[in-house]
Amino acid sequence: MTYAESDLLPLSALQQHWDQYQTRHPGSTLNRRCVPQHVLSLALVVLVSACTSFAAEPTQRDDSGKQGDYDQWKLAKSGSPVTGAAEISLLKGFRIELLRVAGKDEGSWISLEFDPRGRLIVAREDQGLLRMTLPRKKDEAIRIESINDTLLECRGLLYAYDSLYTNANNSKGLYRLRDTNGDDRFDEVKLLRATAGGVGHGRNDLALGPDGRIYLIHGNNVQLPQDFDPAGSPVAYYDVDRLLTCRQDSSLFDASVLPPAGHVIRTDRDGRAWELVASGFRNPFGIDFGPDGEMFTFDADMEWDAGAPWYRPCRVNHITSGGDYGWRQGTGKWRAWYPDSLPSNLDVGLASPTAVKFGTQSHFPPRYRRALFILDWAYGRILAVHMQPNGASYSCQSETFVRGRPLNVTDLAFGPKGAMYFVIGGRRTQSALYRVSYVGPRLEEPPPSNVDLQRKRLAATARAIRRRLEAFHGRQDPLAIDVAWPHLASCDPWIRHAARVAVEHQPLHTWRERALSEENPTTTVTALLAMTRVAKPALAPRILAKLAMLELGKLDEVDQRFALRTYALAFIRLGRPDDATAVRVAKHLRILYPAKFPTVNEQLAELFVYLETPDAATNVLALLSNAQTQEEKLHYLFVLRQLHLGWTAAQRKTYFRWIGDARQFQGARYMPQFVDIVKTDALAAVPAAERPALAAILKSNVPPASAPDPNVKRPFVRRWQLDDLAGSLDAASHGRNYERGKALFTAASCDRCHQLAGQGQLVGPDLTKVAARFGRRDILEAILLPSKVVGEKYRNVMIATDDGRMFVGGIVGSDEQTLFLRPDPMLPEHVVRIEKASIEEQHFSLTSPMPAGALDTMTKEEILDLLAYIEEAGDASRANFKKTP
Repeated sequence: MTYAESDLLPLSALQQHWDQYQTRHPGSTLNRRCVPQHVLSLALVVLVSACTSFAAEPTQRDDSGKQGDYDQWKLAKSGSPVTGAAEISLLKGFRIELLRVAGKDEGSWISLEFDPRGRLIVAREDQGLLRMTLPRKKDEAIRIESINDTLLECRGLLYAYDSLYTNANNSKGLYRLRDTNGDDRFDEVKLLRATAGGVGHGRNDLALGPDGRIYLIHGNNVQLPQDFDPAGSPVAYYDVDRLLTCRQDSSLFDASVLPPAGHVIRTDRDGRAWELVASGFRNPFGIDFGPDGEMFTFDADMEWDAGAPWYRPCRVNHITSGGDYGWRQGTGKWRAWYPDSLPSNLDVGLASPTAVKFGTQSHFPPRYRRALFILDWAYGRILAVHMQPNGASYSCQSETFVRGRPLNVTDLAFGPKGAMYFVIGGRRTQSALYRVSYVGPRLEEPPPSNVDLQRKRLAATARAIRRRLEAFHGRQDPLAIDVAWPHLASCDPWIRHAARVAVEHQPLHTWRERALSEENPTTTVTALLAMTRVAKPALAPRILAKLAMLELGKLDEVDQRFALRTYALAFIRLGRPDDATAVRVAKHLRILYPAKFPTVNEQLAELFVYLETPDAATNVLALLSNAQTQEEKLHYLFVLRQLHLGWTAAQRKTYFRWIGDARQFQGARYMPQFVDIVKTDALAAVPAAERPALAAILKSNVPPASAPDPNVKRPFVRRWQLDDLAGSLDAASHGRNYERGKALFTAASCDRCHQLAGQGQLVGPDLTKVAARFGRRDILEAILLPSKVVGEKYRNVMIATDDGRMFVGGIVGSDEQTLFLRPDPMLPEHVVRIEKASIEEQHFSLTSPMPAGALDTMTKEEILDLLAYIEEAGDASRANFKKTP
């Protein structure tokens, strides 16, 4: 069913509301170039929402008015029953209790902290703080009171220095609350430091470091203060640093985000000092220090990038001084193996990260006292991450500690007696407080083996070396160069990184000649990488000359990556080489082609295209033909799109056939757009005279998801309500008709917007694993009532400009002056630019782009077949299609 076919409102009523808008805005016109016909009626429904009910539904926005970027899943509706303790699975030996369900007027809970008297401080999502006094006897109830009603969305809470510190996201700052008169109330609420930027990926958790300083972790919408001076911070020399940029990144989500967005700040108890400790994150919500005094977080992915070479899964990061973790906007994200980036310690995959907390203060068995507990809001789980010392960092493994559905976990803390307390909530969902205790047999720590003892000693030594080097970060010291230089060749990447950053913070003239005369190739490539990050363009010829002396073929994979990254950074930061230098560099690089390692080949391809070597098309097409993964193939396609010279007619045809094949690549919502970016830019690079020869290839794209046969009109059955079907849902568990369910998925146009097991389009959410997040009733309700819960990333916006035009569509990006709007989700490459200064009104729709009434032409048995098909991800061999339970 298309948007125009849904009976959201009678056309006459829509026209009436449009007339009312025109009365207030004489001369307004609906810009039909920017609003496709099939969403025309929806545009007016958006207007109805804007003019009537939207004002009663406040939303959180960033400075541009754009909806905050949270995860799309909403597992619990406000006021609905919470998941009971008996319905939650957890590890053997542990017990879970549901302690309290939030009352109607107590808000949705997002963070918690114990005060010195063992009481829980709980932050409400909207505004204010609650305090819970836990009962000492079983028959007593939890006493709850409001202790603040002014601070907005306190994502971070920390008790320290006889004060409660809070990172208040929507109040945009770090605050300190104190009881100055001893009446057990916070009579002083002081803003210590305001923080600019948006609130989507905003001001998150707080932690007290082993050095006694306060650490704040921020998502990538938070900006550094205008008066911030990076000179005294461990992170000082940040930039985008991508050799081949993509102009379409400006139309992707959060397009205005620039480094060092997504960062960790270190400050004193009064919030005066403001040091940038690490950067390059997307939206790390939690932060904590482990038993060794090391800092960790759980960072978010951009799930729409899945399937692309620049996709980075949700991951656990060991945060060390001066670290850049490589998050950049759009296609510019650094690869995890970039030598100037620190890697992931554990890739978790798709998730929605919230809090993290080490079990150090728990009464759990020793294995879990050492574990880092990380919360996944969307999938309703708490994972225990177990760490094994590995050099100066750690290798990690995880196991599911707690799981429920729904169980949208937001924060956790360990109480005075060592039990784990956690809350669910967020996105205005129903909140509750749970407690997890260990009730199993006492488990003693087994005596360590000699191997374990040796590993711990080596790890302790490695950490000590790394910390010694980190002491030079952000400050100049005459000892730094001599101490750090031997470690530039360390085989431990964390020590090597710490040494490089230490060197970068020293005056360049004190180590320049040492780097340019260095004979050890491993030390050389590290020192030259540091030099390109701090040098002026005048030094470029000497850096390139030193690189040219390296015997690239004799280096190992890591050192080859260092050398090629240094070449790239020299061009990015110090300037494009002249033609003669480019020829010499290309000759040097050909020594490696083709390399043994995919990571090196990826870098070579970028450098060949950037330098416009005559054989770039030949070389990169050969790499493309031999690529083993989809991500590698897309990388080479993406790189070649910018190559203008050196093509033969046959190579052009081969390349555009590959682009056609790429339309079958599996991935998330952005995948079709990425392929269109490649095609658009590649066509722009083809001379006009050569384009007719490609016409036949360009028309041979893979057809889109099948649409219903227009000659087959399904008769109306009834206007189904949830209560009509709820009692029959168990019948979807077995004996269903697979072929009919599959046919109905197409007949109802589900595949035009959703992908299931790799089939269909990714305009809306991928449904492949929807049953892992939602129960059958929830899936049915989402189909019957699509506008009841609309993920912010999928909401349409209506924009009226001061010249009387109206635009309707989804916001896909912005910068300081411009919003980028996609009017038609079925045409991802069509993006409209709207100047922010011209926007007179802007409203988000309460109406889902997904039409209502999708099931009204189906019988009850057909609906059950469709639900079974969706629930089993289109797999005919699974339980729903077996004859018996």
